[in-house]
Amino acid sequence: GTGEAIICTINNKIAGVAILKRDKTESKICTFLVVEKYRGKHIATKILEQAFKYLGTTTPLITMSENKAPMFKHIIKKYNWKLTKINYKKLYNINSRELIYNGKLTK
Repeated sequence: GTGEAIICTINNKIAGVAILKRDKTESKICTFLVVEKYRGKHIATKILEQAFKYLGTTTPLITMSENKAPMFKHIIKKYNWKLTKINYKKLYNINSRELIYNGKLTK
């Protein structure tokens, strides 16, 4: 297929997850989450490094709700991700726009 899931566990508990898509048209992080109690412990970096290997890039397409962007500010800066579009359709949340980094959506 065109997808992959990365699941990070600590003591048999899920600490984080990334759902990835790689095909002819895009390399995308579809879902990315580190469980709150594991944040600040470099879990995100470890998951992202594995994601980058699968996707073949350190600048994959990723979208997020504008209200979630502050949680990702260190990752965005660390990997030099570029905001390429703001979607005003408010897909994630009626109070927040969708931010698109490192490319454009194909669908």
